[in-house]
Amino acid sequence: MIEKHILLNQKGYETLASCGGHYEGGCSENFDVDIKFLKKAQDDPTCFIREIKENTFDCYIENRKAYIYILFKNKYNFDSLPEKCNPYEDEYEGRKRISIDYKVNYFDEHNQKRKRNDIEKDLDEYCNILYHWVEELPDINKRKDD
Repeated sequence: MIEKHILLNQKGYETLASCGGHYEGGCSENFDVDIKFLKKAQDDPTCFIREIKENTFDCYIENRKAYIYILFKNKYNFDSLPEKCNPYEDEYEGRKRISIDYKVNYFDEHNQKRKRNDIEKDLDEYCNILYHWVEELPDINKRKDD
């Protein structure tokens, strides 16, 4: 993913973070979750409540997908986006920005665990799609110089 990150910045698209996705079975720890989410967590079969405190709770949530993403510092108006990606726009500290991502599920439509090789194959496919998209993006530094 580092190659994509560097190339984007060289072409004038400032990035904040990126991840090429990696298989992480098991659970993620979540500490000091706001107590208002407790009922939702208790109803979620993938969540195990570890400790309930006065205003927060700690829990473990089963990892059910991997993420591949690029978070840009700004909102760019791309002429096209990579196929099958999910774009998101938000505002952070008064600045509009965009991110694009892919989600790779660990479980199939019947809630059966997929094989690790199949998951990693999907991760590789989406990373390749992203890389080709980055290669094709115009260099916006040239536009600034004109």
